[in-house]
Amino acid sequence: MKSKILVIFILIITSVITTLNAKYEGEFISYSVDARSLALGNLNLTSFNNSSVVYWNPAAMPFMGDKNNDIIISHSERFAGLLQQEFIAFKTNKYFNNKNLGISLIRIGVSDIPVTTIPDQNGIVAPDNRPEIVRNASDNEFAFFVSYGEKYNGQFGYGGSLKLLIKSIDEYSATGIGFDLSGFYEMNEDFKVGAKIQDITTSMLFWSTGTTEIIRPSLLLGTEYNGSLPYYSAKFKIMAGSKIGTENYQEYSVVNLGFIDIGYNVGAEVIFKEVVSLRGGYENNKDWSAGTGIRLFGANLDYAFKPNMDDLGDTHKVSLSYGW
Repeated sequence: MKSKILVIFILIITSVITTLNAKYEGEFISYSVDARSLALGNLNLTSFNNSSVVYWNPAAMPFMGDKNNDIIISHSERFAGLLQQEFIAFKTNKYFNNKNLGISLIRIGVSDIPVTTIPDQNGIVAPDNRPEIVRNASDNEFAFFVSYGEKYNGQFGYGGSLKLLIKSIDEYSATGIGFDLSGFYEMNEDFKVGAKIQDITTSMLFWSTGTTEIIRPSLLLGTEYNGSLPYYSAKFKIMAGSKIGTENYQEYSVVNLGFIDIGYNVGAEVIFKEVVSLRGGYENNKDWSAGTGIRLFGANLDYAFKPNMDDLGDTHKVSLSYGW
């Protein structure tokens, strides 16, 4: 019961109509969409083996090797199963004059949220005047991305996404649009750098009540180093990144400079014989994650685990992708 109350409180903060200065409207599209990225610290701009690249960094699509097409589906249960997240994405460079195009959909939802009313007595809650459940509501949040990536030369790529945002909670709903721009630079096989500006024009959400909310821009930076462990027939990746936001997340950032907040992510992956992967990650001095993956016949099955946070329960995420 405590966990459910906390989740409902979070949803009220992030979804119910507030003011033009709302901080958390974009959080539902900031959480990791696939298991591999979650296990690596919840930030990935440089390393992709599936079409999660459509969401993370479209500029890297042209650098994904000989896979013309790829599809991924992902499911996670957060807060001990109270919050469900689904993700599906598809990328291709086979059609439309061999352009690198991708589409993706994120859905987050919570069902059976109790809507209560306080009986008379001037709205005062007392032992003999408890809130009454009048019905159950649901919260659903969707983000649909159309993404494009292109090589500028053999080392540098650029791309971007147009995204449509749709939210509903109880009888209220909102729609909005946003734009992301991204870049990718491959210095050599061992060292890569990525960057993305989310909501570059400031994304707007227009609620059915007439209220407007905004999602402010943020800058994501990531780098990756690749090496080998010949004795173990293995390769490894070390990744690090940072998110620079403009929402004044004082309690969730490592560095806060007025309205600028800065966080960091680190992750590592070891791949044995191009088949089995072990992963671990860390985020903002507080949240660790881990996971594993297996690759066979062009398919990737990945799993990630994030432990209990603030008594809300563990998070489990599973992704399945296939490239051809």
